[in-house]
This record gives sequence, C-alpha cells and structure tokens, in this order.
Amino acid sequence: MKTTTLVWLVLCCAALFAIGYVSHAPKTAQSAAGEKPWNSQAIRSSFAGVQVREVDATHAALDFVYDLENRTANDFEVAPGPGIVVMKRLNSDGSLISDPNARLLSAAFIPTNNRTRFTVEMMEPFAWPAKQGAVADQSFRDFVKSQASGLEGFVIFDQTSRYEIDLPIDLATTAASTAPAPKSSD
Repeated sequence: MKTTTLVWLVLCCAALFAIGYVSHAPKTAQSAAGEKPWNSQAIRSSFAGVQVREVDATHAALDFVYDLENRTANDFEVAPGPGIVVMKRLNSDGSLISDPNARLLSAAFIPTNNRTRFTVEMMEPFAWPAKQGAVADQSFRDFVKSQASGLEGFVIFDQTSRYEIDLPIDLATTAASTAPAPKSSD
C-alpha cells in the first residue's frame, strides 16, 4: 500500500512538473505560427535608377531609387529605425543577406493608393576620378555594375506592419541611368 501511494505521489509530482514546464517554456514555435504572415503585395515597387554620390575622396554612396506604390486602404510610412530591416537578395539563389552598408536614405510617407519616390543607399569604397568626362562616366558605370552584379535587389521588412517590400534592380536600366551626383553634405 505504501509503495502504491509512493508511486502515485511520484507520478503526480512528475505530471505537475511537466505541466508547469510546458506552460512556462519558450513559445518560439507557437509565436511564429501566431504572427501574421509577411504581406508582399501591400507596397509594390518599380526601379527608377541609380546615382553615384561622392561621400569623400575614397567613398561613394550608391543611391538606388524606387517608386513605391501603396496598394492598401491606409497611409503608410517607412522610416529608418529598429523595426525596419534592409537586406540584399542574391541573384544566384534568391537568398537574403544582411549588409550594414545598405540602409534607407530617409523616411518615406506613402498615402493610400499613391506613389512616392524612395532611396536605398549603399556606402562603398571608391576612388573618385580626378577629371569629369567619358572616362569618369565609364568609371561610374563600372562601379555600379560591380556593386550591383550578383544582386537581384533589396528587400525591406517592416516588422510592425509585417510588410515585405521587394526592391528589384534592373541592371540594364542601371547601366543606362548611372549618373554622378553632387558631393554629400553629411
């Protein structure tokens, strides 16, 4: 009788421990399943061009310019900050990679059912040509091609709204629209 009572007591304690552990265990699998899926249709983009901007004598900013279209019933703002993640998408397999040199140049307000121009900036080392002209223009085009080759584009994840904004790079358009911009005042 004592043995049976002891076995039941041990089983009850084990069951209470298991229930307590499960109810207080990390809920990573449950949280992921409970979150809204990423909405990649809310904000659409089209590539508008790229500019090379002098930051200093040894660095350039590549400004990839896009037109963003808000296809939702609500105004939307995307701004640099902790809830925004900018990643590069590779051409080879569509993988996403993090790059601290890729960032939003500024905030963009997109009213419902409207379009807004928007820029993603990549800061890279670059030896600026001493003179302007055909050789310098070719240098800019080659620089853009070297930095954009291998990239399908960028993706912005807005973790608050759960919007995924795909920003493709059109290399044919990129080569044709490459232009130097005035030196940055930052």
